[in-house]
Amino acid sequence: MKIDASAKLPDGTVFEGPAGLKKVLMARGDDFAATAVSKLLVYSLGRGLEHYDVPTVRAITRETVKDNYRMSSLITAIVKSTPFQMRRTPDQ
Repeated sequence: MKIDASAKLPDGTVFEGPAGLKKVLMARGDDFAATAVSKLLVYSLGRGLEHYDVPTVRAITRETVKDNYRMSSLITAIVKSTPFQMRRTPDQ
């Protein structure tokens, strides 16, 4: 039985398999990176993003572009960011 690896994104973009998905995502590198940064920043901060976090998301996204969107660059940039460095932890 053959597996149908084709898919369609909400905007109508059609792709075939993992290689096709990668090609689509890389063509939208900045959008994909900004979304990934936002989601990882929410997770790492333990809170939702606020309007004052937008410049940080942009800066981290620009930083990851320099290294071709490598996950290690993204995580390093988040850890070095002011919101991450200044986050508060609950008292125990």
